[in-house]
Amino acid sequence: YRALDTCLKVNALLRAYNPGREVVQIDTEWGMHCGGPNGERADYVDRNANIVGTVHRAVRLIYYAREGMLAGASAWQMLNRVGAQGFAVLGPTVPEQRFMLYWLYYYFNRHVGEWALDLEGTAPRYTPGEGDASGFKEGGFTGPQTPILATLSKEGDALFLVIANGSWSKAVPCRIEIRNFHVAQAEGILLSHGDPDGKPLLDRKEDLVSPLPASIDNGVLTCTIPPHSVTFLAVQE
Repeated sequence: YRALDTCLKVNALLRAYNPGREVVQIDTEWGMHCGGPNGERADYVDRNANIVGTVHRAVRLIYYAREGMLAGASAWQMLNRVGAQGFAVLGPTVPEQRFMLYWLYYYFNRHVGEWALDLEGTAPRYTPGEGDASGFKEGGFTGPQTPILATLSKEGDALFLVIANGSWSKAVPCRIEIRNFHVAQAEGILLSHGDPDGKPLLDRKEDLVSPLPASIDNGVLTCTIPPHSVTFLAVQE
């Protein structure tokens, strides 16, 4: 949320200093942070790209796609050495394996439609405290613990939901009433991993990716959003 706040501040400066001109902001080469807690380069910090960095990126992608605060965003980088996994997506020396970020981008691109939809509802609130790893005092950069993106396909026959849960320990029950759309079925995919210091490089896809059960009853979708996870739901007529 600190990064998102910075984006909004930069946009405000661009408008103030460029009256009558269209000047846009593009976020390039971004990750969870630019260095480790002991001064390590981000390339060598596993949390930058393991489940911690994966959920961080999911939150940013949700807001980038939903709020239109940027003209574009791209992450650094595609190809990585196994010894430097902090931005890892694919590794030329391990062509049969995938990094966690690969699966985030794989499923995100397949669960974002043409049109962003309006949302109404409530979610648990994240408020950093004195013991928070971000180092910010209470009342700082707060936001929903479970931000959500809802989009509709170009043809209007599929609805997509992306939900991130930034809590390490708290699952969140999810109940979504879908209006003006006939719901026939829903399929869910979950990205989650139990080790906050785990390596971003996966031995198996199943170590990160699993099906997520979701039920439909009279247009109401219900499921549980596990902790430290990213959920992708595809709802079809």
